[in-house]
Amino acid sequence: VGCGFQEIFSAILGSREEQTTQMCNPDAKIVEISNPMSEYYSCVRASLLPGLLRVENTSRRAKYPHRTFEVGDVSVIDPEHNYGTRTDILLCALESGEDANLSNIQSYLEALAYHLHIDYTLRPIDHPSFLSGRAGEICVNDKAYGLIGEIHPAVLDNWGIAAPTSIFEININIAE
Repeated sequence: VGCGFQEIFSAILGSREEQTTQMCNPDAKIVEISNPMSEYYSCVRASLLPGLLRVENTSRRAKYPHRTFEVGDVSVIDPEHNYGTRTDILLCALESGEDANLSNIQSYLEALAYHLHIDYTLRPIDHPSFLSGRAGEICVNDKAYGLIGEIHPAVLDNWGIAAPTSIFEININIAE
């Protein structure tokens, strides 16, 4: 909030399409509901990013830049935990506008890391939701705790977003 971001709250249940296809990541591992009442609520979110992109889509006519964030639960497939899943608490921040890029979003990650006393490094990765060469893992003690990058134009097209968009998403249970 102190960096000029507005908080959103989105549903923990969503659609498989939003979590995978619209993110250009059809192989994403998600927890699906075996007998859903609706295809719109057929899985538990594995990422907060689709919720932020949904809000960005509905806000695309508002004056730029847009800065939104969400803190919330996600479900992660993890065979070492009860029932093969675990719940993590993530923070996802999104900036959309002409100046949205990896450097700008990293400056907000730096501010967060400073206030939470997190010493992190970035490790380059290839991820289908992000521009090649403009994405990385957020690592603490050589363990990945999140992602940062510029959203791929195909993902932006899938969501009906015309402005460049960058994000970071980090597990805030780093100390555990």
